Amino acid sequence: WNTIIVSVATVVLVILLGVPCAYALSRFRLPGARVVLTVLLIMRMIPVVALAIPLFAVFASIGLLDTLTALVLTHTAAKLPVAIWLLMGFIQDVPRELEESAKIDGAGTLRLLVQIVSPLIAPGVGATAVITFLFTWNDLLVALTLSSSEAAQTLPVGLTNFVSQFGIDWGAMSAAGVLMVIPTLIFVWFAQGLLVKGLMSGAVRG
Repeated sequence: WNTIIVSVATVVLVILLGVPCAYALSRFRLPGARVVLTVLLIMRMIPVVALAIPLFAVFASIGLLDTLTALVLTHTAAKLPVAIWLLMGFIQDVPRELEESAKIDGAGTLRLLVQIVSPLIAPGVGATAVITFLFTWNDLLVALTLSSSEAAQTLPVGLTNFVSQFGIDWGAMSAAGVLMVIPTLIFVWFAQGLLVKGLMSGAVRG
């Protein structure tokens, strides 16, 4: 349940934050937009292992260490740059004429984003959600660094419990690994339509 909560919460936050950010960077002439895009790219280039100790220190100082909140915030910050870059590509493919027509009819920016743009980039949102979910679900390093008790441990960390000083319980670990894969298969199965459309759109765009 910890893994489900962290993965789903991360996906929801990444989509809710990523879509407006990508729309603003794609449609508005914001001062320093290039700097923001460069920073987002640099953030993604930094390996998570380099941030493990700083993250541990920060969450320990604010009392969020060994909580699901710390895992959700960390994964959201790590996955958001990639999500914004992906969503920007899909938003830029939406014809501006559709938005201009809606503006003539009196639609505001929020309505444009929710009722016009979001439905058209649904394949991109689906692909972004799947990628975010899979990377969050399978993460070991962040969960191992920020959790120390079963209250905040996720499945990848739980698999390490089968390794002891006396050896590795390969049978139990293999069984647990198979069970760990099942939810991801179910998630991808339901999202495969949007995922395929998103990947095809990206291929056509390229």
